Amino acid sequence: MLNKNWHMKIKNYWFILLVLILGFNACGNDDDVTITPPRDRSEQYLVDIDSIEEFLSTHFYNYEEFEADPNSTTFQIQFDTIAGDNIDKTPLIDRPELMYKTVTDAEDVEYKLYFLKVREGLGETATFGDSTFVAYTGMLLDLDVFDSSPLPIWFQLPNVVQGFREGVIEFKGATEFTENGDGTFVYQNFGIGAIFLPSGLGYYNSPVAGTSAYAPLIFKFHMLGVNEADQDGDGVLNIHEDLDGDRSLYSDDTDGDFVPDFLDPDDDGDNTLTKYEDLDGDGDPRNDDSDGDGIPNYLDKDSTVSTQD
Repeated sequence: MLNKNWHMKIKNYWFILLVLILGFNACGNDDDVTITPPRDRSEQYLVDIDSIEEFLSTHFYNYEEFEADPNSTTFQIQFDTIAGDNIDKTPLIDRPELMYKTVTDAEDVEYKLYFLKVREGLGETATFGDSTFVAYTGMLLDLDVFDSSPLPIWFQLPNVVQGFREGVIEFKGATEFTENGDGTFVYQNFGIGAIFLPSGLGYYNSPVAGTSAYAPLIFKFHMLGVNEADQDGDGVLNIHEDLDGDRSLYSDDTDGDFVPDFLDPDDDGDNTLTKYEDLDGDGDPRNDDSDGDGIPNYLDKDSTVSTQD
């Protein structure tokens, strides 16, 4: 589930470089080299959303089990086709638990991202910069499974595909857990849901094993835990390193060293670690602006005051 598209600008640089290299090589021989560029994202989205809404109109989930025991800790979402003995089931698209939000990608394409909020959860809410503890299954629209982790694992949300990241933050983690004595745990009041991703919010033209290029995806999951993340340990939470407000932490690189701020312990490249520019000792370098120019020291290369010594 790792996001291969760190930031669209960097990806485009590599694509252009590849085109140039192949172009030069083609000049030295008689063989034709054909490069197929990625499909237009807006056009592909129209294809994807039609496929997703067709799935939502022809499939249902086991809502009756959840209605019978809404506090169950063991139920798993199951999808099936409305046909035969299931002909009277309510399709997903008509369920009140099905919601959607508008998500914009790095190329300013807008997507409708459907998510099934079977149970929101009662614990902490994650932001797009946080770390989440989830058990999940990834499927194609034909319900073939391409990835799963029945045992929960931690995901740093900046590193996963955009659709998954934007979906899980609509849910909350568990309120508590108990140990069974055999190394397993029972969680209470956790979020349960599913997300339906157009390919532009998934792997697009860079498929992972078990998928194909431009494939819409489904992720169903249990949301068990949330941790505020500070991946570079600089005292600035990931969520606060989204300086341009585009909800992608890979696009923020204050010192231009090709290391995004949320992974860079020296954001402004002044050779003073960000954590040492927390002059008032409150644990948040964002509050310190020694020269009063409106730019915090940790983002201001001209500010030389630090607590390192």
